[in-house]
Amino acid sequence: MSQTGDMDIRHYGWGEIARRFGPLVRPHRLRCLWAAVLVGAVGLAVALQPLFAKYVIDEAIPRRSLTLALAAAAVFLLVMFVRITRALAADAPGKYVVASPGIFGPTDAMSMIRGMADFLMEVALPEYEAAIRHAYNECLAGFKHIVEAVYREAGEGGGWFGNHPGLWAPGRINNWSADWIYNIGPRQFEQWVLPEMQSLSRLLEYGFYHLDGFNAVVHLPRMLEIPELTGMQFTRGAGHTLAEALPVFKQIQQGGKVQWIDCAPDEVELLLRELNPRGLLIFTSTPDIESGKALLKKAETWSCRRHRG
Repeated sequence: MSQTGDMDIRHYGWGEIARRFGPLVRPHRLRCLWAAVLVGAVGLAVALQPLFAKYVIDEAIPRRSLTLALAAAAVFLLVMFVRITRALAADAPGKYVVASPGIFGPTDAMSMIRGMADFLMEVALPEYEAAIRHAYNECLAGFKHIVEAVYREAGEGGGWFGNHPGLWAPGRINNWSADWIYNIGPRQFEQWVLPEMQSLSRLLEYGFYHLDGFNAVVHLPRMLEIPELTGMQFTRGAGHTLAEALPVFKQIQQGGKVQWIDCAPDEVELLLRELNPRGLLIFTSTPDIESGKALLKKAETWSCRRHRG
C-alpha cells in the first residue's frame, strides 16, 4: 500500500514464485522431503487401517510405535514451518506481509484424528469424558503454542497482521474452526465447543471463527453471545445461493460481529444492498486488475447508497 492510499498490486506466476521464494526454502529442502515422506508413510498406514487392521497395526506396526511416529513427524514439521516462516519474515520488509496460517481448532483436530464416527460416540458417552478432556487440553496448549510461535517469527507488516484466508487487522488474528459441530446438539456444544470458543477468542487481539454450513447455524445464537469474538466467516456450501445465506449474514451482523464473506463479483451488489457495509470484509476475484478497480468503484457507490438508507 502506498502512502497516497493507492494499492500496489502485482501478480506473480508460479515460475516467479518459485524463483523468488525458492532460495528461502532451499536450505531446508531435504528436511522437508524427509518430513513429507514420513508423514505420507504414516498417513498411508492409518488410511489403510480398516483394510489391514490386524497385520499392519497389531503385528507389523505396534499401535504405540505408530503414535510415536506421528508425534515425531508433527514436531518435525512444526520446527520446519517455524524456520521457513522466520526466513520469509527476514525477506519480507517493504515487499509483503507474512501471514499466519489458518489452524484447526482443538476439537476439530480431535475429530479428524479419531475419525468423525468414533469421536461423536465418545463425546456422547460419560465414561470417555476424562480422556477427551485430557486430549482437549493437550490440543489447546499445542494450538496456543503454534499460533504464538508463528506470529512471533512472522512479526508485523507496518502495524498490520495477516491471517489465512486473507484477513488483515491492526493486531494478531486468531482464525479457527470446529466444523464437526453440525453433528451435535446444544448440550454437547455447551460442554465441548463453547469453552473452546471462549478460550480461543481471548487468545489474541482478534478472534475470528469459521462457521461451516447451514447445519451448524443452530449454534449461532450462542456464539454471538461471546463478547471477545470479533467476527465470523459463514460459508454457505456448494449448491446454496447467496440469497439463501442472507438471513444468516444478517443474523451475524445484528449480533455485532465483523463478517468475512466470500462471493462472486456479480453478487457484491446484492450483499451491499441487503447488508450494512460497516464491518463487512468481502472477498471476491475478477479476471483482471482493470475490472477489479471498476468493481471497487461501483462498490463505493453501492455502500454509500445502502448507508444513506
